[in-house]
Amino acid sequence: QVGLHVQACEKAQQKGDPRSLDTYLGLLSPAILELEVDIKVDGGSKTSVFFEDYNVFAHISTSQLKILAVVKDGLCKQKQTEESVLRQMLRQLNQLYVDAASNPFFAGLETEKFRRRVTEVVEGCASRFQ
Repeated sequence: QVGLHVQACEKAQQKGDPRSLDTYLGLLSPAILELEVDIKVDGGSKTSVFFEDYNVFAHISTSQLKILAVVKDGLCKQKQTEESVLRQMLRQLNQLYVDAASNPFFAGLETEKFRRRVTEVVEGCASRFQ
C-alpha cells in the first residue's frame, strides 16, 4: 500500500502536477508490526510476541529519493505537532542526503559522520514528541 502511494506521487511530479510541489507526502498508511522480545525468566529466556500500531510517513524529493519514517501510533497526542515535526525531520534528512551526495569526496552513506548527523536529526525531532 505504501508503494502505491509513493508511485502515485512520483507520477504526479513527473507530469508537473501543481499539487506535487510539496514533497512531504504525510501519513501514507497505518501498519501493525510484530515485535519479538526475549524475556529472562528463572535463569532461562522466553520469547514473547507483541503487535504494535505504527504509522508510515513519507517524503519524496524532486530527484525521486524516498524517505520513510515509521512512528509508533499515539506517540504524539497532538496530530498537528506530529505532522509538523515529521515534515521538518524528513526535510532535514533529505537535506543531509543532498549535502552528502553533493560532496565531491562522497564516501557513501555508511560513514560515521553521516550516521551521527542522521541520529542527531531523529533524536532532536523525537524529543519534541514528549
